[in-house]
Amino acid sequence: MKSFIDSNVYISILNEEESTHIQSLELLNTLKSQKSELFTSNYIISECLTVLSKKFNHKTAVVFENDIYSGNTKILMPTREIEDIARTIFRKEINKDISYIDCTNIAFCIRYKLDQLITFDKELIKLFNKAVQ
Repeated sequence: MKSFIDSNVYISILNEEESTHIQSLELLNTLKSQKSELFTSNYIISECLTVLSKKFNHKTAVVFENDIYSGNTKILMPTREIEDIARTIFRKEINKDISYIDCTNIAFCIRYKLDQLITFDKELIKLFNKAVQ
């Protein structure tokens, strides 16, 4: 199983006050026990670093950065092909709750044939299911 991890999952793991904190920890442990290949993108890391730095502090952001780059998660970088797929999705999607970064998440999943997008964003899950069918 190949799984793309969204920023809200990482942020939830690091924030014990998040309502999805326990769920995100259990989810990541399940993925690891199933030996799922984990993927994310440099865009997601950028979002996480910004939120963690603002919400907590710079040190927390740096610890996350070190952990993600030294771990087993494969970090995907956008190519022209990824950007083209994301732009096509973005132009078609009229839901104001879907960001361009959300569209790149789906583009990575399509391009690299990833099985699932792990996120707590219900609108993104709907778009993912529609896009990969």
